Formats: sequence, structure tokens, C-alpha cells
Amino acid sequence: MAYANPRTWQQLIELLEKLTGLILSIPTPPEEEIADYLGRIQNIERKLGDHRRGLYPETPAVTGAEYRTVEERVAKRSFGTAAIIDTVATRTERDHLAVILDLIREGAAKLTFGWTPLKRYFQTHQLPMRIEHVEIEDLGDVDGPHVGETYTTRTRIVGVKGDKKEDE
Repeated sequence: MAYANPRTWQQLIELLEKLTGLILSIPTPPEEEIADYLGRIQNIERKLGDHRRGLYPETPAVTGAEYRTVEERVAKRSFGTAAIIDTVATRTERDHLAVILDLIREGAAKLTFGWTPLKRYFQTHQLPMRIEHVEIEDLGDVDGPHVGETYTTRTRIVGVKGDKKEDE
């Protein structure tokens, strides 16, 4: 290796780039070793990502020889739902349900449900609700309460030892 004992961050980054190229050039490990290979790479990525993110609060907008930092602004909005609906209903002389449905239809509002509390609510009030194994179109058919249930499969890497850090 070119740097047996790197002394600057530039030398460390060059070494990391070379090691990354080396890792990408080796054949994929056999199937019985792939989980460990993926897990170790994920741990390295996580540590480097945490390190990089930890530098942001201390880093002003600066320009280097190859890169520059750019401050981005993201708005987080909250809404006075009851006041919005009441104002629209009052000024348009429509009932609240019609306003809610209209706002949803126009894409100005979304109504979301939590599965467990919704199921509990229906059970508590002894209301019928059916589950269909298809995606339900919002504001579509209104022939009784129903929930669409579809599944997506993904593969995660978790520690064999059950270590909480590895399971995240």
C-alpha cells in the first residue's frame, strides 16, 4: 500500500479510495459468507456516514479545491386543520364532510389512518371492516369500510448476536 502510516486527512482519504476500489474489484463472496460481507460493509458505511454528518454543524458554507458545502433550507409546515376546514366550510356554505372530501380530492389534504388504533376503534364500537388484499383507491368505492393490504418484501442485514446497534 502506498501509505503504510498516513499522516494527513488527504492521505487517509486516498487510502480509503484505493481500498474501496480494491473491495469493488474482488469477486462476490460465496453465498454462505454474503451476509457477513454485507453486514460488515454496512457497518463501515454507517460509521463513515455518522462521521460525515457529525461534521456538518461545525462546517460553514466553504469551498475547497474539489468540493463545496451548500446550505439547504427545508420548510417544515404544520396546519391548523380544524380552523382550515371550518373557515372553508363557513365561507363556501358547505358542510364539513364535503369540504374535507373536496380538499382530499384536490390534493390539498391527506387523511391518514393508523392501522392498530383504527382496528381497535372498529372493534370497540363493534363496527364491521373488511380487509382486501389489493391496494384501495382513495375516494373510490364507498361500499363499506375496508382496508387494502399488500406486502412488500425487503432484505435487511441484522446482527446474529442480536446486538441492538447491528439490528438497526
